[in-house]
Amino acid sequence: MKYIKAFLIMFMFSTCGIDQYIYLEPVNSAGIAVTSNTYATVRLPSMDDSLYFKYFALYYRIYISGLLLSSTVSTDLFTTVNAHLASDYSVFAPYLNNTSVSTSVDSLFTNRQYRRLALEGASVEDVLDDNVTSTTLVFDFTSTPGSIPSLVANSQRYKLQRTSGNGLFSPVPSNRYFLNTPELNASTNATTAVNADVADATVTGTRYTYVALYIVSTGIDSNFAPVYSAPAFIGVFSLPEQF
Repeated sequence: MKYIKAFLIMFMFSTCGIDQYIYLEPVNSAGIAVTSNTYATVRLPSMDDSLYFKYFALYYRIYISGLLLSSTVSTDLFTTVNAHLASDYSVFAPYLNNTSVSTSVDSLFTNRQYRRLALEGASVEDVLDDNVTSTTLVFDFTSTPGSIPSLVANSQRYKLQRTSGNGLFSPVPSNRYFLNTPELNASTNATTAVNADVADATVTGTRYTYVALYIVSTGIDSNFAPVYSAPAFIGVFSLPEQF
């Protein structure tokens, strides 16, 4: 049985009564390990004391680049990879590793054109619910051409997919896999109507793509409003070639 305990960490009296502040434990950056730009493990918190936690949400944005890297994409390389990657990170950085956030985390990401990551044949809400707390997730972006990036949760492997666009845009290619394809890395498709989850760049020569991932503990309060933890940065990964 779950208890409120530390998750009701403070109360503020107002003319309308008492406003309730709910704390969701974020993923600890110390529990995130990235190997090169192709593999990451993420240790999830227990969430045992939360009545409000529902699942871990994953946010992503894809970046077109003319730079090919085989090592870990450190923050000092963000501008070189894609200027948008650096500017996006600078907006998120003040909220990382905090115990609380003073803004809607979902809006924080969507305002920077980040989207919710999806899974093929399953929903993130079901896969990353309280059954995975205190376990370790694996993100696999193996560089072998044609190898579809995946998530391993509770020993089950799921292929990662980009958002469907929810009717707001129509991403290509239609399989929505995280693979570097001519359709994905084309500047003509990096628009709000097509690949709204892709940040364009001026590239002369071979075009590569990278994805930045963040993870957020997500829940619902007693008024059925969404609540979020502070976000945690997982890393930046190179997308494998389609063939």
